[in-house]
Amino acid sequence: MINAHKLLKRFEMFDFESRFVNRYKPKYSLYNLINDDLKKLPNGTFGKDFYRYMNYDNSSIVDLYNLYKNKKDTEKIKRYKQDWSVVHDLQHFVTGYDTSLVGEGLMFAFSLRHEFRPTIIAIIIYYAVQQLFKKKGFIKSKYWINLVREANRLSKHTKWFMSVDWKEKFTKPTEQVLKEIGVYEKPELWIISKSYINHHQRYKGEI
Repeated sequence: MINAHKLLKRFEMFDFESRFVNRYKPKYSLYNLINDDLKKLPNGTFGKDFYRYMNYDNSSIVDLYNLYKNKKDTEKIKRYKQDWSVVHDLQHFVTGYDTSLVGEGLMFAFSLRHEFRPTIIAIIIYYAVQQLFKKKGFIKSKYWINLVREANRLSKHTKWFMSVDWKEKFTKPTEQVLKEIGVYEKPELWIISKSYINHHQRYKGEI
């Protein structure tokens, strides 16, 4: 099944990407800061914990940027896409949403408060309708909507993550950074659903 990132790539122009590029005022290249220097930070710091989360490998960020890059990109757009790829993985790290299709969808639902994308709204509605026509469809559809609502609620106290000075956050304790960026809790409903899947090996599907 096509993932959320590929759908966004297909509808990039429809999502009016330039709105976000014009809002972004970078102080430095965040993309170039995600390297082995983070390994040297003390245990428990945000930078080291984030890099450990990625298994001390920034290839996922590079791969994500390669998916979105375009040879016609201006330098400003290129820099935005590179740094957005870092921020997207940072969001996965601080929220706990994984990179499955559903996890990606919920991750984008988390970011909708600050990056409204018509494509993401369409994906959420499509998935809800798809669940509706499965066995126990109403329950599954309602559960999906509740997961989306939870994801959006978790971002209630956050700023746009592209405006956060992440370089300054890397050397601080992780728990302190989570409070500073406004992430005060984990997605409990999501954690419960993943726990159910992990303990029922015969369960097919993600929700």
